[in-house]
Amino acid sequence: MKLIKVKFIKQGGIVGMAHWLGDVVEMPEIMAIELQERGIVEKFNPANEPATDLPENLPARDLILEAGITTIEEVLMEIEAGTLTAIKGIGKVTATQIAKQLQ
Repeated sequence: MKLIKVKFIKQGGIVGMAHWLGDVVEMPEIMAIELQERGIVEKFNPANEPATDLPENLPARDLILEAGITTIEEVLMEIEAGTLTAIKGIGKVTATQIAKQLQ
């Protein structure tokens, strides 16, 4: 079974698979093709990703990067200031998960 790396470009829509928008995962090629056709994933291209030290498995990583926050230090400053939830798509639960992972 051939695995390929894909990036989630749409939230939800997959029963039995938990993911965040922007997650990058390896999955069987046949599943990746189906999800690409449904507009849920795209083939991962690391050249299109901004330079960052944020962990790839960080919840809402893509949303954080889209907000122009590219470092762990910047995320921690947002958490301390209580402004991380000002980013559209990041609520209290997600902000708590991010804080737990980075601290």
